[in-house]
Amino acid sequence: MKKCIIFIIFLLINIGINAQETGIANDDRIVFVRTFFETPPVVGQSWVFTLIIDYPNAEEITIVAPASGFLSLERITKSPRLMEERLKTVVEYRFIPNRAGSFTMESFVIIYPFGGTATEPFSLTIHSENEDQRPSVIQLVWQNAPSQVETGERINLSLASNIYVLQQLPNGFFTPEVPAGMILSSLQLTEDDRQAGIYAKFDLIPLKGDIYLPSHTLRFENIVYEISSLRITVINHATEKIIEIPDEKPSVFTVNAEDLLFSGITDENNKQRIIRLIYFYSILFLVIITIFICLYLLLRKK
Repeated sequence: MKKCIIFIIFLLINIGINAQETGIANDDRIVFVRTFFETPPVVGQSWVFTLIIDYPNAEEITIVAPASGFLSLERITKSPRLMEERLKTVVEYRFIPNRAGSFTMESFVIIYPFGGTATEPFSLTIHSENEDQRPSVIQLVWQNAPSQVETGERINLSLASNIYVLQQLPNGFFTPEVPAGMILSSLQLTEDDRQAGIYAKFDLIPLKGDIYLPSHTLRFENIVYEISSLRITVINHATEKIIEIPDEKPSVFTVNAEDLLFSGITDENNKQRIIRLIYFYSILFLVIITIFICLYLLLRKK
């Protein structure tokens, strides 16, 4: 009987571990976090680093900041703020940089009632007060870029980073050169865009040919912007029609269980959620059966 109890406890612990790994124990909601700072850090001068957390109740959030020998914490403020017509939590860390050099700012861990997340580590260059400042590097990636579009279809693109530095940049600074047959126009940035780490937004309409923008580097004052490449396939249905000729011979095909189970479900997240639920309830069923067997054996001995 003791062995049965130990076996049941082991199974329950295993369920808890697997539930956490597959996301069953946590809420499916995702809390997005943005980080930005307005000025590059300088030794001995107050420097503000901001977290924007897409969660309305600031009191329910706990943040574990990384330990660093190159920054001394001066003050932390945490408050709700209305942004993009939603209530979010803004956390400002005021640091005093201790020494100059290039360092890695490790992840900030954000814990909320139904789960947790963490920021991405990034490179941070701290300048000395009287030195010729070495350039800070910010990596920009294209957001909302589809893998393929149709000719004449409008695309909204944005250049963004996980950190934001406020600079008075020249008009059209990030506007790329596009191939012939493309209509590109810049869009106005809002304050919410900047706080979301977006540096530029564009409206792009392809008229012919594929879209390819190579990676390149831009520099303004002491900041270097490394911009990723962009490739989008443009489909012209007027000239690229595929005619399918049915095969007269009967075709042999196979259907697996997963195809039958998930027929009609196109969302990959829903498929994964169903798989996790099936896995969870299968283990739970085995535990219940095991408990009944152990009780039966115990009563039989008596």
